[in-house]
Amino acid sequence: MSREDWRTGSIPELPLLRKQKFNKQKGASMAEKTPVTYTLLQLRTGKRWTQKEAAKKLGVSESTLSKWENAIRFPTMDQVWVIEDTYEVPLSGINFLPENTVKPYKNKQAS
Repeated sequence: MSREDWRTGSIPELPLLRKQKFNKQKGASMAEKTPVTYTLLQLRTGKRWTQKEAAKKLGVSESTLSKWENAIRFPTMDQVWVIEDTYEVPLSGINFLPENTVKPYKNKQAS
């Protein structure tokens, strides 16, 4: 299946893939259902690259990479494909929102 198939939505086997995925996960434990993901910072440091080296390989500025790593900004889909190729990790293995940036929702209702 190519990237073009995903862009155009021409994936005839998608319903079958969803059914197979459901059948596989039916008896699985929660640990098996949760895929292992890595943040952009973890991927970069795992390769032992500096921010400058990684930014050059990704074709963006150091500032942009820093904003991605800190979840201030997010890459476009075309940039995500470059990230996948550069770090050699599929999209499902990348976490673009590090846990330390997730803030709980606070409902501010007027009394």
